[in-house]
Amino acid sequence: MADDEVNDLLLKGKEFMEKGEYKKAIKQFDAVIKADPDNADGYFGKAEASVGLPKMSLIDVAQLYRLAIKNDPENPYYYSVYGDFCLSNGLLPQAEENYQKAIELDTEGAVFHYLDLALGYYQNGLLFLDRQLNLERNDIIKKSVGYLFSAFGLDVKAGLDIVGSIEQSKSFEAEIEQITQTADYQAELDKLEELEGVDEFKSYIESEPYNPYNFLAYGQFCFENGLLHLGREQYLRAIALDPSDSNLGLYFNELAAYTYRTGLEVIKDPKSKEFAEKVTLPSLKYSLSALGIAPETVLNVLKQ
Repeated sequence: MADDEVNDLLLKGKEFMEKGEYKKAIKQFDAVIKADPDNADGYFGKAEASVGLPKMSLIDVAQLYRLAIKNDPENPYYYSVYGDFCLSNGLLPQAEENYQKAIELDTEGAVFHYLDLALGYYQNGLLFLDRQLNLERNDIIKKSVGYLFSAFGLDVKAGLDIVGSIEQSKSFEAEIEQITQTADYQAELDKLEELEGVDEFKSYIESEPYNPYNFLAYGQFCFENGLLHLGREQYLRAIALDPSDSNLGLYFNELAAYTYRTGLEVIKDPKSKEFAEKVTLPSLKYSLSALGIAPETVLNVLKQ
């Protein structure tokens, strides 16, 4: 079978995936694998489609992910997705191994991988705590917070020092107001006017002011254009719309990762006092909010 035909099968498989038609998607990916037994995308696509089918066993799905990795061992995305699959099934050591490989291969995206691992390890570690040998709740907290520290280039002592300086939580509205009153924020407003596409984001928000995804998309746009404080503002506006949103942990995790990565681009020196105050401290604060762990709990557990 020609490469074009294989690519067409992959495309159709992905289209069926987007529609939630997993059985049809699997047929397409099976055809890819039959035509090209070394096609990593075929195995990965079948693994992803199989997750949506309850009849597929954990072992079978894991084997498909491993075959994808075997045929494309330099793809960090495969490792992170397989790691997430392991987390969601309580396989913590396997998840850690795969996420660490993703971090090794994708150093620029390391902060995202670390924070995803921290959040998934905490949530699923507690969910499947009865399956973990020799692990207690505090062990899960220690490991998860350790990954947060690694995400921001902190050792335990430095991490605890910053955790200890996190102020008592303000309301989202109060934090937004604090951000918008800074000179940095005002300077970013001037830069914002020079960017193309701003009006489109604003029109989405005006037409659907209670849709958090409009604010998240605008926030990502700001972060990607080096507008650190504007990006933070938009994410916090999204979170403030519904503090009980089940996706809040993901929003906070993204906010922490984007804040840190954009801070590196804007301030550049992660060892400076300015970076610690404007980037590391809020990033760590947001990541703890993602996990739902109070700073006092971190201090108590890690100092034991």
